[in-house]
Amino acid sequence: MRSKSAESGGSDADEHLEILRMKTATLFELPCRLGAELAGCDRAHVRALSRFGQELGIAFQLTDDLLDLVGDSARLGKPTGADLRAGVFSHSVLLALQQNPDGRLAELLRHENLTAPEADEAAALVRGSGAVETTRELARAYAGRAAAALAELPEFPGHDVLADLTGHAVSRTR
Repeated sequence: MRSKSAESGGSDADEHLEILRMKTATLFELPCRLGAELAGCDRAHVRALSRFGQELGIAFQLTDDLLDLVGDSARLGKPTGADLRAGVFSHSVLLALQQNPDGRLAELLRHENLTAPEADEAAALVRGSGAVETTRELARAYAGRAAAALAELPEFPGHDVLADLTGHAVSRTR
């Protein structure tokens, strides 16, 4: 299961992060940037809030994807493993595949529609690979960068709420 990015020295996991940057991170960055611009903030503050939104968006999405692998269906309000069954591979899944591209996980994920037991097995393989912990640490790093961008700004109404979001983005269980 090699992709063009793997053949050129990159990885599917790196490519996945770029997709997150273009999608979810942009959705977080846009209101931060527009809010700063509409409030008449100077350019440095607009850039800091834009970075905050970008970094927070990636931290949020990485964590959201982890919940599909390690979350509790009852707490989430939806079954876990849905992404795997649908053929949507998160950062953790891609890292686990990168570690063992010809292993059982790769064999399972070649199926178009995984059954619930196959998705459970695939999720267990990803959890056992250490990729979940690696992704969790990466999400924390993005949250840390979001907090650092926010720390560049003077105090303003809502500052503390935004600061709390950086921790919540990576600690949530649903």
